[in-house]
This record gives sequence, structure tokens and C-alpha cells, in this order.
Amino acid sequence: MRLHPQAPVGFAAEACLPLRSRYARCDACQRACPVGVLAMDQEALRMGDGCLHCGRCAAACPTGALAVPGFVPQAVVADSPRPLPVECWKVPRRLCAREAVRVPCLGGLSVGRWLALRAAAGKRPIEAVDRGWCGRCSAGGATHPAASAVDQANRLLEEMGEPPQARIRFVHKPLPVKAMPEAIPEPAAEFSMGRRAFFRGLMGQAAEALCVMETSASAPAAGNREVHWGPLLSPERTRVVSALRRLADRSGQPLPASIFPALHISEACRNHQVCAATCPTGALLAYQENGATGVAFNASACIACGVCQRACPEQAIGFAPPGTVAASGKAVRLTRVEARECAECGHLFAERGDEPVCAPCRKSRELAQSAFQQLFAARA
Repeated sequence: MRLHPQAPVGFAAEACLPLRSRYARCDACQRACPVGVLAMDQEALRMGDGCLHCGRCAAACPTGALAVPGFVPQAVVADSPRPLPVECWKVPRRLCAREAVRVPCLGGLSVGRWLALRAAAGKRPIEAVDRGWCGRCSAGGATHPAASAVDQANRLLEEMGEPPQARIRFVHKPLPVKAMPEAIPEPAAEFSMGRRAFFRGLMGQAAEALCVMETSASAPAAGNREVHWGPLLSPERTRVVSALRRLADRSGQPLPASIFPALHISEACRNHQVCAATCPTGALLAYQENGATGVAFNASACIACGVCQRACPEQAIGFAPPGTVAASGKAVRLTRVEARECAECGHLFAERGDEPVCAPCRKSRELAQSAFQQLFAARA
């Protein structure tokens, strides 16, 4: 769906964290919007008038629920000695290098998009071209809108041993301010495509996240934030890991340990597996093997959203310093609980602690005790 009839912003509610789970606290898109036209309530994300279609909301979204046209990587020529410039749409094409990568706003390129460009460009230096307009642009500001994402991308490149010349750099090539258009040009002015093809492409980007959802997932009714969704692989997370793997394969260097969140589960865990059921990306998984059950963790899929921490009834989950879990991309087992026979119903159950009965029997026993106490208290 489109968030606003006048704005080319696609939105997939099924991929929006706060709409998927009451435990989510994400407001990244609202904080990223330079003109504050986004607002989230308990039922929907809403957009007011004045969207600049700069793409900064989509770049900030951890699950790809938002999409703005113009940011899908275009073909990049890797075997060229010239730097690869990245320009915004406000700069007229005639003033850009022919091979320049053009996007609506450099601030709309996420860390994953920058890394994907780095991986695609081979040995070519990547130049984020600063025309000196950002300070006067509604989508810009005192700090360059791409500064944070470029800085994060460069830190990852440095961590994995990429040489300084491989880092993304800003180059200052000022143009007269009077040449700057007031608004970011419409996509139709940048692309040579019909209206139907344009919106088909836009919604295709918004659905990027949804295409990886498990087909067994059942959708809740509108406004229902109870957790019934299947795992959703984060497109941005996938871009970051895939681009770094491509660079690592080329250089022979290991992946940066800092991209892998680390979780630990304390002895307070009762093996309810609520964490696995609520994890939006499937990074936490419930497993069964040889009469035991537990929770496994795939750091490659984790976006560190904190839903598991807030959902855990025992508050048994904590984040550990990055790099303390295996970075193989495979799930590692965090807990393992052997099944035992319930002393009352005889069914097998797997729960931490020394409880002799399963949770349903324990609840029935507690209800009976409560009813007994109330009955005799009333007669006393």
C-alpha cells in the first residue's frame, strides 16, 4: 500500500515491527524523517503532507517495511580505473559523470546499500559527491545526511581489514546554490517508465521483505498486534551480511565480529520458548532432539530489536558483547532441557527447575488450592 496519495512511499504493514508485536519499540522511521511527517499509533503508520521522498525512512527501517523508488542498486562497472561517484537526483545529469550512481538523496542509502555498492564496485574508489547543497536542502541539514551510514560502513570495512583506499569517501565539488532545485525531482523525471511500471516497481520493493516470510505464517486481523507471524528475514540485514561475505571471500579476511549480536540466556529460563515464538526474524528458534528441547540462535538473522528480552516472562535474556558467538551463519544452541514425566498426568514435559509437574497440572493445582482457601476463609 501507499502511505500517502501524493508520496511515492510503499509500506508493507506485515513487515513493520510495532504492528507485528506489542513487544517491539521501533520508531526508526519517525526519527529518520527530516520533516516529521510520519506518526505511528497502535494500529497503523500514518503519513502527513509534505513527504520529500528522500528515502531516509526506508533506509532506517530494519525490516524493509518501507520502500522509496530510486535506491535499488543499478548496474555498476567494476573494471574501471575511475572513482565511482554517487550523486543525488537534484544534481542535473549533465553535471554528473556518465557512470554516476544516482539516488534521490544520499541520506536514503542505508549501510547495507553502501556496502553493496562497495562490493559491486571492485577496486574502484567510491565517492559520495557533496555539492554543498545539503545545508540548504529540506532533506539535508548541518551534517551531511549520508555521514552516519557512510561512517558505519567504513568502520565495518576497516574492521575486516579493507585498505584505506577501499573506504567510501566524501568529495567536495560545490555547485552554485542557485542551480539547486527546490524539491527532489519526481521519480518519473528520473526514470523512463510508464506510471503503471513505476508503481509496480515501487510495490515490488515494499514487498521485498514479505517474499521471504514462511508460507505457513498466518496474518492477524488489522490492528491485532498479538504475535502470530512467521519469521521475517530483514532485507537490510541480508544486504549487510551478503555484501561483507562477498568482500570477505575476495580478501580472505573474516567477517567483522561486530555485526553479530550475541545473546545469553540465564538459569532463570523456564523453557517456555516465548522468545523463539516472538522473534520477528527467526533468529531465535525452538528445537527438539533426542527427548530434549531448547532454544537455538542464529546471529546472522538477528537485528537486535530486543523483542525477545521484553517478551521473556523470566527476563532471562541479555545481550552480550558482539563477537562472543559463532559467526558461521548457522544456529547455535543456547539452552537444552531434558524432558521428564509429569508426576500427575504422566505426560512428558521439558521445563527448567525442579518442578515435579507440568505447567498445566501446576496451574490446575494452584487454582484448586486458591478455591479451597477461598471456600474455607468464607466459612471462618
